[in-house]
Amino acid sequence: MTTEIFVIGVQPPPVHGLSTINCAMLKFLRERNARITSVDLSAGDASGVRFVWLRGWRASVGLLKYIWGALKAPSSTAYLALSGGNGQLLDLLFLIAARLCRSQIVVHHHSFAYLDRHKRLMTLIVCVAGAGATHIVLGKNMLRALQTGYKAALHVEVISNAAILPLHAAQNAIRTQVRTVGFLSNITREKGIEDLFAVAEKVGGIRPQVRFVVAGPFMDRELKEEFERRLAASHNVEYVGPVYGADKVKFLSNLDVLLFPTRYQNEAEPLTIHEALGSATPVIANARGCIESILPSCAGRVVKNPDAFAEIASEQICNWVDIPDDYQKASECSRDCFATLNASHKRSLENMLVLLGVDDDYE
Repeated sequence: MTTEIFVIGVQPPPVHGLSTINCAMLKFLRERNARITSVDLSAGDASGVRFVWLRGWRASVGLLKYIWGALKAPSSTAYLALSGGNGQLLDLLFLIAARLCRSQIVVHHHSFAYLDRHKRLMTLIVCVAGAGATHIVLGKNMLRALQTGYKAALHVEVISNAAILPLHAAQNAIRTQVRTVGFLSNITREKGIEDLFAVAEKVGGIRPQVRFVVAGPFMDRELKEEFERRLAASHNVEYVGPVYGADKVKFLSNLDVLLFPTRYQNEAEPLTIHEALGSATPVIANARGCIESILPSCAGRVVKNPDAFAEIASEQICNWVDIPDDYQKASECSRDCFATLNASHKRSLENMLVLLGVDDDYE
């Protein structure tokens, strides 16, 4: 019996970590000729009141689409990419519908927002999803947080984003010297843009040949004005704007080191770190979410104290400039570690097909 799989969640646009992974998961399932119905909850690039209205409209239409399709299908699975904030209210409606339609339920978690702090809404979601649901998390830290915070007999699978993410830059050659250090993220204080300037200033005074490149969109007009003032006063920092798709791949391919000085409390498993490691680029990052589990010491540096990031990152970059052999080993380790992580979790991803109800001989 062939199962109809309903992929419920936000698809691009906008382009961010959650929508990127949802899109990649949809592609992964379609490549295996599974019977797929996409229920896209995205409000596009809308904001403010228009965003709320569009998101509610898309969810209402999507809910009816799901219910109609699930009732017609002889067997169905609801694969839900869980939101990290208020969108969980809409997610809850889909879970209630899934229980009423007797669908198999798979909930994919992408955020620490409701794991680091106990949330009543999440408790309700776990209850409604039921004991028969499968929960997918990105790493062991998320697994522990989910099982500790929501004490229920949950069936939990660990599948890293490394298994799902399409990495077009993963064939890059091993790097041999540090010339360009990059920052790729939303440009906010929480994402560490101030630390980027601090590192550039420290390194610039010691190793002036190293240049710093920043890519990403601004989330705050006031911060943008401050950024532009600091950029004008800096001699070794360049801003190239937001980069997506092929431009993002090209940006990463031109980096020798990626800085990820995030202070964001709800950080989970940043795709940018996987993309950098896959392109043989060492990473220096703060220990947030699952970052420590995906960034081995041989492939860069994990900083436990965010206040020490600028000092530690500057020292590491200068050491790599002075000792190219150590840097080349870090580049080799970056690509090798990503390949190992990718292969390991690819197996878990393939096993997930059984949970979703993909028929082995459907192809």
